[in-house]
Amino acid sequence: MYNAEQMNYQIKFSNQELKDLFIAVGALTLMFTLMNINIFNLFLYFTLDNIVIFLFVIFECFVGAFTGFFLHELGHKFTAQKFGCWAEFRVNYSGLLLGLLFSLSGFFIFFVPGAVYIKGDIDLEKNGKISLMGPLTNLIIGGLSFGVYWLIRIFNLTYYFLFLYDLTYFVSTINISLALFNLIPFGPLDGKKIFNWNRSLLIFLLIGSIVLMILIYIF
Repeated sequence: MYNAEQMNYQIKFSNQELKDLFIAVGALTLMFTLMNINIFNLFLYFTLDNIVIFLFVIFECFVGAFTGFFLHELGHKFTAQKFGCWAEFRVNYSGLLLGLLFSLSGFFIFFVPGAVYIKGDIDLEKNGKISLMGPLTNLIIGGLSFGVYWLIRIFNLTYYFLFLYDLTYFVSTINISLALFNLIPFGPLDGKKIFNWNRSLLIFLLIGSIVLMILIYIF
């Protein structure tokens, strides 16, 4: 049963939080773009086709950052606020700088661009549920995106839906990868808090993430 405070919770954003979310999503979009396209070739072969491809890659990377990171963090935030807690996202500039440096070399590493900070009365179960909603959001988005990608591929519709085909593959890969990483039961990761609350659930989610990742690479 929910108490009165939980029943009347409101979704709240501060100006600082919105600024930090904007910076984090923008930086992640830039990093994904740098890893997926050669900027130097774009200026060397400055053609209309290359410009169109570049704009598509930017959009694709933005959707990946928005669904994989932004919605993940909102999952934490909204669940914490539902439990009557103060919850706000704060950007990690050192993490963003590290990610940017690696993306310039064409490599992707898992880093911490920021986190939702929470204050309030949180027990083991609440902490587990708050932590759960981030990777669960990624799994839902990743699973649905992969389903669309798989249908387009199975029915040989790639020619007609090439834009959607590429987009859903990228979004599913980003979301499932982030879910799998965050579910590792170690340190400050979500998986550790879920493990402390419900080990069986964590094992189920890890297996599901691994299966989806294998399917993505098989298809």
